Amino acid sequence: QYKIQLTDGWYVIDSILDSTLSHYTELGKIMVGTKLRIMGAVLKNGENGISPLEAIERSYSERPILLLRVNSTRRAKWNCRLGMQTNNNFFINIASVYPTGGNIPGLQIIILRQYPKLYMQTIEKSSHSNKSFDEESTVDSIKMIRNEKDEEIERNKNRELLQMKSAQKLK
Repeated sequence: QYKIQLTDGWYVIDSILDSTLSHYTELGKIMVGTKLRIMGAVLKNGENGISPLEAIERSYSERPILLLRVNSTRRAKWNCRLGMQTNNNFFINIASVYPTGGNIPGLQIIILRQYPKLYMQTIEKSSHSNKSFDEESTVDSIKMIRNEKDEEIERNKNRELLQMKSAQKLK
């Protein structure tokens, strides 16, 4: 993991990069002078807050350190202002999300299709069945997904089956 110093042009803070950002540093994507856009970084050794000038006077192990994660850190444009921004939100593509990269500041997605409500039903093996062994073993693991229309059709079928079974028992 790389340890770097960040500045807003006036104050300095030490930072530790996660493994992916450290790899980007090795590739030269993050170097001296690169502007970074950071959101949701974790502050270590400074939970109660401290003046930036007092932080410099502390020993290195007691200084506040920003822990940067890849999902919430991006390179900024060359002409971006340094320091705290009024609009600090930024969105990333789903393709650039790393599973171990920490929190995601915002995800930009487009909904392509909306499906109707679905219901899931697990069919369990009945103890009294005339089916063969092979049919029973497949029925145990079947899970059906239906929409509302299919559900109504299934209810009608079950109602008819119950009527037929009750008619057979009466005979």
